[in-house]
Amino acid sequence: MTEVTKVKRGDVGVIFADTLTEDDEAVNLTGATVTFILRLRGGTVPVTGTATIVDATGGTVSYATVAGNLDVAGLYNQEWEVTYGNGDKFTYPSDTWNPVRIVGDLNP
Repeated sequence: MTEVTKVKRGDVGVIFADTLTEDDEAVNLTGATVTFILRLRGGTVPVTGTATIVDATGGTVSYATVAGNLDVAGLYNQEWEVTYGNGDKFTYPSDTWNPVRIVGDLNP
């Protein structure tokens, strides 16, 4: 089971980072764009943003949250959508989601 990432509600600049793999091999992201997607479980509107490709041949990506990304406490699913130059789209992880818990903070 994937470990739940825990963050505080309202935080800005939290870095989500991952190495995208398929069949235990790093995905080659050369020429691709990657979108960070975070959706409240049971919710309909995801939080999205353009991810940074840290190492294209190594499949490493990151996303730094901005104001508004982490405003609602709850349990979320997170994934990365890769769009290649030829228009093909693939989503990682391909068989599940990365769980994220946004925890309420003491400053409402």
